[in-house]
Amino acid sequence: MVSRNRSQVKDHLGSKVLNHPELRNTKATEYMSHEEKYRYNLSRATAMLKLIDEEGMDVNEISKVMSHTVSGFTTPDGNPLAVHQVMFVPTLMNQADDDQVSRWLGDVFNGTIVGTYAQTELSHGTFVRGLRTTATYDPASRTFDLHTPDVSAAKWWPGGLGTTANHAVVMAQLYTDGQPRGIHPFMVAIRDRETHRPLPGITVGEIGPKLGQNTLNNGYLLFDHVKVPRENMLMRNARVNEDGSYTKPSHQKASYGTMVFTRVAIALDTVDALQIAATIAARYSIVRRQGEPRDDGQEPQIIDYQTQQLKVLPHIAACYVLRASTARLWEHHTHVTSEVRGGDTALLPELHATACCLKALVTQDCSEAIEALRLSCGGHGYMTASRLPALYAYATAGATYEGENTVLLLQTARYLVKQAGGSHAPPAAGSAVTYLSRPADDTPFAVGSPAAYVAAVGRVARGRVTEVAAALQADRQTMPEADAWNQSLVQLVAAALAHGRYFVVREFAEVVSQQSSSRAIQQMLQLLFSVYLAHAVSRAEGDFITYGGLTPSDIRLNRRHLLRLLAELRPHMIPLTDAFDLPDRLINSTLGAWDGDVYRRMFEQASHSPLNTDEVPASFHQAMLRSKL
Repeated sequence: MVSRNRSQVKDHLGSKVLNHPELRNTKATEYMSHEEKYRYNLSRATAMLKLIDEEGMDVNEISKVMSHTVSGFTTPDGNPLAVHQVMFVPTLMNQADDDQVSRWLGDVFNGTIVGTYAQTELSHGTFVRGLRTTATYDPASRTFDLHTPDVSAAKWWPGGLGTTANHAVVMAQLYTDGQPRGIHPFMVAIRDRETHRPLPGITVGEIGPKLGQNTLNNGYLLFDHVKVPRENMLMRNARVNEDGSYTKPSHQKASYGTMVFTRVAIALDTVDALQIAATIAARYSIVRRQGEPRDDGQEPQIIDYQTQQLKVLPHIAACYVLRASTARLWEHHTHVTSEVRGGDTALLPELHATACCLKALVTQDCSEAIEALRLSCGGHGYMTASRLPALYAYATAGATYEGENTVLLLQTARYLVKQAGGSHAPPAAGSAVTYLSRPADDTPFAVGSPAAYVAAVGRVARGRVTEVAAALQADRQTMPEADAWNQSLVQLVAAALAHGRYFVVREFAEVVSQQSSSRAIQQMLQLLFSVYLAHAVSRAEGDFITYGGLTPSDIRLNRRHLLRLLAELRPHMIPLTDAFDLPDRLINSTLGAWDGDVYRRMFEQASHSPLNTDEVPASFHQAMLRSKL
C-alpha cells in the first residue's frame, strides 16, 4: 500500500536522520535528571530543525521526520520543538494574511522566532468557545489588551511553552466596540529574543511531570494587560480595522484549521506507535518459548498458543487498516485546505467532523491495542527497556490532547444527527455520510465475505445514528435542548464511533479494490482485512445483532472464523511487521530487535543501572546506619 516513490522518500529521510552527525549517537536517558533530559532532547530537536531546513523538506516530508517513528529516536522523551513545527508554523501559514506571512516567516525559518500554540486553559480545553483569555481592541492606541482574568484562565499544556518558545499564537476572546466576537488567534511575543527572559506582563513556566513525554516542555502562560499591536491578530479569515470595525470569517470554523490539521496528524502518528508496538510483540512472541517440551525437545513458541495469537495478530491487521484510512483522511485534508484557501468552505464541516471522529477512534483503538501488546510480552513488557510503557504513555495521551475524545465524538455526533435529520444540504458525491440518506445496504451476512462484513458495519452505523436522532427529536418536544442532548450523550458517542468504524472499513475496502499489485499481495490484504473485520464484530457482538442484521448463529460462526483466520495469519506475522521497515535503532527495544537476541540485550540494559556501579552502594550503608540510630 506504500508506493515505490514514497518508500524511497522514507528510506532517504530515515537514512538522513540516522546518519546525521548530531543525531546518530544516542544516550540512554532513563537515569538522567529532568534538566539533563530537556537539554539532551532540545539539542536533538534543534538538529532536526536544521536538517529540515538543509533538505528543504516539504510538508509531507516534515510529517514523516516528525512522526513518532522517527521522533522516538531523535527525541525519546518528547520534542520541545514539536508544537513549533507541527502547530505554530502551519497556523501562521494558513491563518496569517500574506503581509503577516512575509513579516514573520523569515524569522521563523532562521530560528529567531520559536513558537507554540496556546489555546487550552486550566479550566477550559475542548470547549473552545468557553476560553476566558481576552483580547480587547483599543482604537486610540491601535492595540489589543491581552489579559488573563484569573488563574483558572491561564494557558496550560502548550508544548514548548515552558522554557523553549519566545512567541505564541494565542487563542483569545476578541472584543471590539464592547462586543464579543468569538475566539481569534494572535501572534504574541512572550520572551525577549536576545535574553530569553519573559517580557513585561508575562508569567510563563513549565507545568511539571506527566505520565510520559516529559521533555515536550508543556507550559503555562498568563497575561497582565499585555499590549499587542493590531497587526498581530492573524487576519486571513477575520479582520479588525484601525477604527475597530470587524469583518467576520467566511465560515465559523475557518479558524479551526490548525486543530483539524493536528487531529489528522495525531491519528497518523498514533498508528506509527502501534506499528512499533506490534513489531516488538511479534518478534518477542517468536523468541519466547514457554510450556511442556514438544517432540523436538523444545518448548513451544508462545505465538503458537491461540490466546497469544488473539492478543497480537488482530493489532497487526489494525496497523494496515488504520494506516490506510488515516492516510486517506490526510489526502482529503490537503484537498479541503486548498479549497478553503481559495474561499470554498463547503467541505470544511464534514472534514472537521471526520477528523474529530477518526482522531478519537484511532487513539482509543491504538492505546488499547498497545496495552494488549504490552501484556502479551508478560513481565518483560513492563520494563522501560521494552519501550512498550513509553509507547502506551504516548498513545494514551492522544485521547486527551488537542480535543478530549468524548467531546470530539459528540461534535461528530452533532453533525451526523443533522445529516440524518435532513437539516443540512444533501451530502456531495463521495461524502462519508451518504449512507444516511440512502436505503440500508441489505447485503446478507456471510462469514468469509468482506463485503458482507462492511455492509453489516454500515448497518450498525446507520442504525446507531438514526436511532439516537429519533430519540433526540422526541425528547426535544418535551424538554429543553440541553436536557434532550444530555439524555442521549452515551448513545451519541456510540453512534459517532460506529460511524468512524464504517469510515475506516469503507476506506480500506476501496484501497484494496484499487490495488494493482500482485495476486499474493491482494490475498494478504484481504486476509488482513478479514481479520480486522471479524475482530471488530467479536468486540461489538450486541451491536451487530441489534443493528447489523446478524443472528446469534452468525455470531458463533464469526468467533470460530476469527480463530481460523488467526491461525492462517500466524505464519505471515514477521514478514508483515518487517514490512513496516523499522530499523532496530528506531524500534529501540530490548524485546523487538531484528536478530531476536532478547535475553542478552535485557541483561546488558540492566547493567547500566547506577546501582550496579558498586557492589554495595554507599546509600545502603548510610540508610542502614540511620536506621540503627
